[in-house]
Amino acid sequence: MRRYTLAVAGMFLMAACHAVLAASVTGLEAYRGETRVLVIQVRRFDQVALARQKHILRADEVGIAQRGLVVFAATRDAVLGIIGEAPAQPPRIRTDGAATGRGFHAVLVGMDGTVKAQWDRPVSLEALFAAADKDR
Repeated sequence: MRRYTLAVAGMFLMAACHAVLAASVTGLEAYRGETRVLVIQVRRFDQVALARQKHILRADEVGIAQRGLVVFAATRDAVLGIIGEAPAQPPRIRTDGAATGRGFHAVLVGMDGTVKAQWDRPVSLEALFAAADKDR
């Protein structure tokens, strides 16, 4: 019985550690409890996918503001503000899908500082708003 209990406890511990590693965010503490953040991780700021995403987002800046969203792009060592105030340093976001190989990864971070949704290509306003509206 004791061996069974230890095995079950070990499985729960492994699951908890995996959940933390699967979606963790650091560097966005100033936004916690105040706003949602869409971080667009790219290799370079001149990528076509980033230009498409900016075009999509700028089509409804009112809707973005109503949802309390701040949007910025980040490379490994730089940040580019798109809508709202961007942090001085790139955040560290670790997710299951971060290594897609495409060089584009959009991550919606909720008001509680956790990852709410992620996309490996430019996200539509409908999908972004649906994910943001769930974080209430």
